[in-house]
Amino acid sequence: MPAMKLYTLITGASKGIGKAIALEAAARGHHLILVARTESLLKELAADITARHGVEVHTLATDLLAEGSVQRLFADVSARGWHLNMLVNNAGIGHMGHFNAIPYQKHGDTMRLNMDVTVQATYQFLQMPLEGHRRYILNIASTGAYQPLPKMSVYAATKAFVLFFSRAIRHE
Repeated sequence: MPAMKLYTLITGASKGIGKAIALEAAARGHHLILVARTESLLKELAADITARHGVEVHTLATDLLAEGSVQRLFADVSARGWHLNMLVNNAGIGHMGHFNAIPYQKHGDTMRLNMDVTVQATYQFLQMPLEGHRRYILNIASTGAYQPLPKMSVYAATKAFVLFFSRAIRHE
């Protein structure tokens, strides 16, 4: 019986920290599932990673702010028979400016993506069966989690949430 192929799922994978993590994971031989909104950037990154490292890379263009998107994402992963042993919750946003000058919708989106999606994805990941294999979760916070940030107050607060949530579930 062939060994089960294990995947690392990375949200916010098309650029920045997510892209850097994808490149590093691939260099270490991890098969990847890359998630972000922009399909063209995902496909370009997947082709580059496959050419450089020879690992299997799948892309799922997904707007994680869309209602029910996290549940659909994990249902899709399960339906395709992909077995996850690592989740990297990297997708996040922040807006700079005086709190009352930023439209509330942007604050709401920041809270939903940075906190709710992280919690939902972590929960969905831990519900997936994977007997006999270790699991890993990497939730990306920020140095902003350690201090109040004027003109980025909601972002810093959401990253403090991610930090404390991550520390708590680590001990569970």
